[in-house]
Amino acid sequence: MNYIARIVTAALVWMSAGFGLWPAIADAQDAGGAAGSIAGSPVQRMVVVVSSVDRSPLRDELIETAAGMVRGLCRRASIDPANVTVLVPDQAFADAMDFRPPGSDANDGTLPTVVIGDRETILNTFAMADPADRFWTVVLGYATHRGGYRLHVPDVDVTGKALVDAIDSVDAKSKVTLWLTPCSGGRLRGLSAPGHVIITATDSDDQINGTRMGAVMASVLDDAEPIEDFDGDKNVTLLDAYCASCRTLLTLYATDELILTEHAVIDDNGDRRGTAVQLRHIEIPQTGEPDDTYPIDSRPVPSDDTETGGTETGGTETGDGFEAAAIIMDNNE
Repeated sequence: MNYIARIVTAALVWMSAGFGLWPAIADAQDAGGAAGSIAGSPVQRMVVVVSSVDRSPLRDELIETAAGMVRGLCRRASIDPANVTVLVPDQAFADAMDFRPPGSDANDGTLPTVVIGDRETILNTFAMADPADRFWTVVLGYATHRGGYRLHVPDVDVTGKALVDAIDSVDAKSKVTLWLTPCSGGRLRGLSAPGHVIITATDSDDQINGTRMGAVMASVLDDAEPIEDFDGDKNVTLLDAYCASCRTLLTLYATDELILTEHAVIDDNGDRRGTAVQLRHIEIPQTGEPDDTYPIDSRPVPSDDTETGGTETGGTETGDGFEAAAIIMDNNE
């Protein structure tokens, strides 16, 4: 299979949902286990940031990844597309995106807002964000880490620090960030806070190869098939979607006989550490020699670079706190 090598910055997607109209959405960090409300009804918003990519088929894959992520999250998390903003590199990219449900000939209801996203536009989108009960950010595409994290967008690249600061500035009771580009793990410490669920495609800045996690997670969320209840809590949550994505990702690497070059982690308790919590719930297929997979006790915690203040490292997956990501998803049942 082709790497989704250069899919970066996807996205803060803004979403709104009303009690009684949408399935309940509960977060492990929300007081009382359920999202609060702003002006009487809970509101979700989402921003999806997509990086520049010039080469096909990588560009075509990124277009489908971004569209599938929006379709899947809007359906699974009951996000109103009217509260979703997708920032893309150019008009041709925007025109090629298809937000119709799989198998449908027509768009059903309101479409997301699609905007050409240069650096200034991306950062201003966060600055102008309305308050929300839950704010989602998705970052997809291609990034590098030469002298600091850089997300490749038209005109001037967006630095990791600028995007972390923009996400942190949003007024929301809880947040979810899916940062699924290369070198994404180093952003986790800067984002970590109580009430913020963070998933990164890599566990450090050193994993610089193109990542498949964005495409895989978009496919899992957009699929009509139910998602497995991995932790057996009788709810299908974002944690289960994450574990399903990790299992598919690892199977792809094993099937293609490739060394695993991305190690996804999650943090939802504000301890500034990423956990490979999927190791507790899925069987890890071998991709070569044992050292080529996840050594369960030795994956490093994502480390910051100078952009986000500090270079703390250490800790292991088994020594991290409990990661629940208990945001209830629609399971097509």
